[in-house]
Amino acid sequence: MPLPCCRGNGSHPECFEITVPDDDSLQSKNVKCLPYSRSLPVPNPKCSFGQRQQANMATSYLDLSQIYGNTNGFVSRMRLFKDGKLALRAVGGFNNQMGIPPANLDNSVCRSYSGKPCLLAGNNR
Repeated sequence: MPLPCCRGNGSHPECFEITVPDDDSLQSKNVKCLPYSRSLPVPNPKCSFGQRQQANMATSYLDLSQIYGNTNGFVSRMRLFKDGKLALRAVGGFNNQMGIPPANLDNSVCRSYSGKPCLLAGNNR
């Protein structure tokens, strides 16, 4: 469960509030603040104090699972199975060559403020 960072009382030291500027389109939706919190800390290998390290709880490998997912079923949705390419849909650009991932149809994990669909990605990091 995310921390309640936009309450304006600074109640949690891991919360930071990103104030939405007055001329931002989010203001028309009554969004005044974007919540931001630090990632969970993990102990460093020497059990000593120092810089906060980032935790990756999905996989222990540098394997692009954040893009392709970490299950065979999800990986198959993200791949073209042609020359190792990622499944993309055309959006224009030079010679119509630019692409973005497919739309994420699962609205339970996506909030789009722009009215555009959320994009499918490997996991919700």
